[in-house]
Amino acid sequence: MQVYKTMARLNWPRSYVGKLVLICCAAIVAPMALVAAAQHAGLFGPSASIWAAGLAGLLGTMLALVLMNHMLAPMRATWDALEQYIQRGDLPNLPTVYGDEAGRLMAQVQHTIRALDIASKELRRLASLDPLTALHNRRWLVQRGQDEVVRARRENSPLAAILMDLDHFKGINDHYGHGAGDAALVAVAEIMRGQVRPYDLLARLGGEEFCLVMPDTDIVVASAVAERLRRSIADHPIPQLGGASVTASLGVVVLGPDDGGFLGFIGRADAMLYGAKRTGRNRVMVAA
Repeated sequence: MQVYKTMARLNWPRSYVGKLVLICCAAIVAPMALVAAAQHAGLFGPSASIWAAGLAGLLGTMLALVLMNHMLAPMRATWDALEQYIQRGDLPNLPTVYGDEAGRLMAQVQHTIRALDIASKELRRLASLDPLTALHNRRWLVQRGQDEVVRARRENSPLAAILMDLDHFKGINDHYGHGAGDAALVAVAEIMRGQVRPYDLLARLGGEEFCLVMPDTDIVVASAVAERLRRSIADHPIPQLGGASVTASLGVVVLGPDDGGFLGFIGRADAMLYGAKRTGRNRVMVAA
């Protein structure tokens, strides 16, 4: 890259192609000119001049090839940057200060990859979020939840889950309208967000159903959290509902040896949730 950097500082020729042509001409013509000057000075005779000219041409061509190879360094650096980003996600650190075509190519690739990386991270973030409540979604929870199941079993630590569903939510939408129903969902999400720990997993599974996964949490603590959430939701007036509140039914479980993976674990919480609904709603049902 050093040969390219040196050539890039030249004010003439300004273009990358012009610099390549200059290198070729200089590398090939200069040795031939030296041979011609030596012959003119009488340093060797006509017969030796032929051999000297041939040798000078060969050396000049080799020098031109070597310098051309160095001048291709920006192309190799750009290719390596693209390959490393595609394979490993490494951000490039290409020079961006050179004004010829090769320099602009490196700068543009640098800018494009960094912009693409920011955009792809934002897309991944948005793909894991529920657009209404800004909580994480089911897809994210299943991925992260399975990791927590593996970790809990490896470390022999408790893992609790709370599955919650808002009561009579269809009636809320029918009576107050879907805009008010959305406002209720947002309000519930904010209540839950304000009462969980930074390392808990909180998600909206869809509709009016929410899930909270709590690492290092036994059934006693999880039951208390569920009851606190139930009361907080029931006691929270929602202006879009005319100051009324919503209620929720919750099911609480801890990870057991027969749960299999995360979906089996949540399946038991779902059974507890529907048990709470069958027995009157606005209550917490805890797995034995």
